Amino acid sequence: MTGIDDSRAQEITGQMNDLGAAFDSESGAVFNQGAMPTIPGASKVPGNSGGFMPYLRVTSKDKVPAKKKPLFAQETKNTTAPKQIAAIDEVLERHPDPVASPEAWAAMMTDALATNEVPAPPYNFIKNMANDGAGAVELLSTLSPGQIEDANHGFENAAGFRDDYINGRIAIEDTGKLFLWSFLSRGVSPYTQEGLFIDSFYGIEPWITMAAEGNFDPDGARIVYSEFGTAAELSQVLFERALFSWETASD
Repeated sequence: MTGIDDSRAQEITGQMNDLGAAFDSESGAVFNQGAMPTIPGASKVPGNSGGFMPYLRVTSKDKVPAKKKPLFAQETKNTTAPKQIAAIDEVLERHPDPVASPEAWAAMMTDALATNEVPAPPYNFIKNMANDGAGAVELLSTLSPGQIEDANHGFENAAGFRDDYINGRIAIEDTGKLFLWSFLSRGVSPYTQEGLFIDSFYGIEPWITMAAEGNFDPDGARIVYSEFGTAAELSQVLFERALFSWETASD
């Protein structure tokens, strides 16, 4: 008999845990999340498993074959990526409908990670996908005309990018800039993200080309960075440049 034990999540529903966060296992929501532990290496924090804190995990009751190794590592590298991408199809073949129930999702994750301690299922997503996606249809029906228009605009942009890539109109440098934007959007305030992007957008092409060709010069990159001085001085420079760019655009 398969199943999951989500008592950890149930116990703290609507309550604060030690990190100042609460998890609702019915909706799958994490709210009022506090700061992460200051201990280096999230997976090394006491009580964590696979990099997940207890309230973000459930215990699957599915059997884990002896000596089975995880199909996916916590860190993906160039040398391991092809094998892990192939493993996605392998897991989905054995679990064709993982959103059928929280138990089905946990069974898939147990198979993929070779452990009974797996990330909590996306309860709200599973609920919305039940009955041929009736919940998702109901949710989408609440979109306003403006939201639909914005979504369609995004689809048009994506279709344009796809056409440009297919027809060779996107250069390596353009792709590098797209990656740059995605990298800068993680874990920093907007003015730092946008300021650094504006500051590096022009003149970064040679660095992208070198990286793509395998000739990137890390020593040269460090010299460029060192010209800004300390991290605090760099942040101030980025803020001032972002503010100048905003004021110029406003005029």
